[in-house]
Amino acid sequence: MFIQGTSWALPGDQGKAATEAGGSETKSGGDLTNASLESLMGMDVVVTSSSKKAESLRDATTAIFVITQDDIRRSGFKHLADLMRIVPGVQVSSQSANEWAVSARGFNSQYNNKMLVLVDGRSVYDPILGGVYWNQLDYPLEDIDHIEVIRGSGGTLWGSNAVNGIVNIITKDSKVTQGLTLSEAAGSEVENLSFGRFGGKLAEDIYYRIYGQTEKHAPNQNPSGGNWNDGWYDFRAGFRADIHGDQDQFTFEGGAQKGYFDFTRLNDSNSPSVNPFTFEVRDEINTQVNQNAHLLGQWKKSFEDSSELQILAYYDYVNLTYLNDNRINNTGTADLEFQHRFGLNSWNEITWGGSYRNITDHFYNPTSWIYVPEDQDLNIYGGFLQDRLTLLDDRLYLTGGAKLENNPYTGTEFQPSGRLLWTPNTKDSIWGAVSRSVRIPTQTAETANIFLIGVPAGSLGPGNPPSNLYGGAIPNPGLKSEILVSYEMGYRTNPTKETSLDIAAFLNHYDQLIRFGYPLGPIATPAGGYFDNSIALYQQQNNGNGDIFGVELAAKFDPQPNLHLTAGFTYQDYDQNMIDSSNIELGAVPPHLMVVGNVTYEPVQGWEITTALYFTDKTFLYDPNTIVNPTEAVVRWDLGTSWKATDNLEISVWGQDLDGTDSETLRSYGISPVNVPPSFYGQLTLRY
Repeated sequence: MFIQGTSWALPGDQGKAATEAGGSETKSGGDLTNASLESLMGMDVVVTSSSKKAESLRDATTAIFVITQDDIRRSGFKHLADLMRIVPGVQVSSQSANEWAVSARGFNSQYNNKMLVLVDGRSVYDPILGGVYWNQLDYPLEDIDHIEVIRGSGGTLWGSNAVNGIVNIITKDSKVTQGLTLSEAAGSEVENLSFGRFGGKLAEDIYYRIYGQTEKHAPNQNPSGGNWNDGWYDFRAGFRADIHGDQDQFTFEGGAQKGYFDFTRLNDSNSPSVNPFTFEVRDEINTQVNQNAHLLGQWKKSFEDSSELQILAYYDYVNLTYLNDNRINNTGTADLEFQHRFGLNSWNEITWGGSYRNITDHFYNPTSWIYVPEDQDLNIYGGFLQDRLTLLDDRLYLTGGAKLENNPYTGTEFQPSGRLLWTPNTKDSIWGAVSRSVRIPTQTAETANIFLIGVPAGSLGPGNPPSNLYGGAIPNPGLKSEILVSYEMGYRTNPTKETSLDIAAFLNHYDQLIRFGYPLGPIATPAGGYFDNSIALYQQQNNGNGDIFGVELAAKFDPQPNLHLTAGFTYQDYDQNMIDSSNIELGAVPPHLMVVGNVTYEPVQGWEITTALYFTDKTFLYDPNTIVNPTEAVVRWDLGTSWKATDNLEISVWGQDLDGTDSETLRSYGISPVNVPPSFYGQLTLRY
């Protein structure tokens, strides 16, 4: 999981000059305003996620989309999850004011567990429930260099859970964030967002920055028109230091967040919960207190023969406390990884590496979720090998590799891939890939007893029932990993220096999908008494399969230096098996059609006007309990302007969701529908 801390660079001497420029952010490789138009259009953009090395986007053999700093600024978004909307093929649903469901190629739900998200190489995938808490990722967008989003399998290089995609968030080198930056945003949705950063130089080639951010966010609306209690506020601070040597680069960074997130939770038939000892039913809205912190170090060594060694180590701590609710846990993750790349000969490039991860958890029992054991210590380790063969110089390349990874639940998993790249000329590239990846079970699926409802002994009359009976979900230590075998092909071209086009098609076949089944009871519980089918009894089981297929298109067009147009189109479909497998736990099948478009016009230098349109077709949930339950089609229209009044002052004003109030909520356990109203904000940024 290694990424280059300064990996946004241009090829050759131009990229080296940009990286070494130093100084303020507006005079270095961190800003692409001075890059060539061909570079901005895509083919010469350097990415690292596709093959774990710096390479031109033209040579990537994955469906990859790069969110640049210009894209971030022109989007008007203030949160990482919302920023994913601009990526063709990625579905983003606002589940509440502080929760998002984000997925590519299907299975979108509250806890989408088939996308791996990384921040500077650090995995933020939750091992307990699976998926990503996007409200933990309230990173300042000002500090992000770029984001590489892969749609499709990545298990060979990135390991388990990189099934439907990878989001690789790469923050800026501290060398390009020198000086003081202050920013203040306020409006109807983002009530207050304050950001401050200072960057300095400790010695020759040793740079640093420190930052802090606070945010307060207003609640969304309920279907009746009133406000839900789902507003939130949080605090984040951190630092980064970079040392640049002739052949060595060191990065050391850390950060911490504390957030208070109110949740919309109704005690209805969709989201009951009971304390198995007191039989107290949860019936009030609760608040999640989220505390997390991390430390990370990276070392990159380049050798004279062009080989390269990278080492990454980090420690991540998360504490989640659900007030008046059912889960309290501490999770610590220690991770160590290395990677070595070298040329075996002129036509054979080898990349290999290994990793070790230790996850420790403490669950505070008893609550309505009882984990057995309550203290867990898990180890995951593995290694990968990849070989890139040059079949025809500058024309045809074959890449093959595999990852072996051992986890405590399903043992050793094998994730191979084969990729072919053809570059017939300097403008076009055609690629194809066959891959296998897995999603391993979560700690909840393997060890959690979930109490949804309880009937005390004798409550229905003398001796009836004879012991405490419960409805709920039991663990399944015999779960197998979910398996994806994917077939992909793509085409990239720059037909003119003003135009780029990227097309990808895929067929994904899934086996052993995990969803809830119905085991036979009664089954003894760790709280005494029994789980019983006469009330309700569930268990996660490998009882789903099916196919999803589709085509994704991304285009950029700059007809004039002051006019920028981007567009994305996605069409997806699925077979009957996937329809039969879809339910509230597994996630929804993908929407058939998604469209994104953005137009930015600069009437005078320094003043930009941007409008964006996002369309997501109906999302169907073929749940046998509800037959068909669609989330209606969603249209979102944003309009904003930014003015760089001086080199030090920038002013922005945005209106978002201007098409009117609507709901994006995808059905998930315990989630009530929310309506997202139109919103407005203004922002003032000072740089010295």
